[in-house]
Amino acid sequence: MKHILLTTITVVLLVGCVGVSKTKILKDEDGNLIILPVEPVVVTVTPEPPRASIHRSARQGEIGFIIRHIDAGSDVNEVNKNSGQIALHYASIHNHVLILKLLIDNGSNVNLKDKIGMTSLHLASLGGHKDAAKMLIDSGALLNTLNIHGEPPLDTALKDFKIDLQKTKSNKNETANLLRKHGGKTSEELKAEGK
Repeated sequence: MKHILLTTITVVLLVGCVGVSKTKILKDEDGNLIILPVEPVVVTVTPEPPRASIHRSARQGEIGFIIRHIDAGSDVNEVNKNSGQIALHYASIHNHVLILKLLIDNGSNVNLKDKIGMTSLHLASLGGHKDAAKMLIDSGALLNTLNIHGEPPLDTALKDFKIDLQKTKSNKNETANLLRKHGGKTSEELKAEGK
């Protein structure tokens, strides 16, 4: 009885879930049900990107959305027409290091400049985001690229704003030291070298 019940349940499940038609169910000589093997159905689903733009997702730190964008084949170097920035710029500004890693590993351009010539390293340095700056440097970010004001990333790290909190000032000093350690120079130093 238990065997018949399990066979019946199996048939019902196969008919309902896998699409086995009634014509594929046969009985053997003893009247027991035989289920013929059915070719597995492979369904390929192209992942859809989330509704939020890749720029917004990078800015907000929405790592799950970034993964969905990458899986769906979104362009990680898509430029925001207003600012000229890519997702990597936004992740750098907000110190979203895991998103930086994902974007870089998936082909994001670490040296792309926005409309005012700021690279992701400029933006990470401006906020005193040492971990983001380190990741960008390790990924090939140029240390002495100038923005439209003639400032390399070290100059942006050394900028002192009245609104900077003491912690931000300390972080900016650490970031400046990191940039110097890897060969970063101020605009004055670059001018003195004739660059």
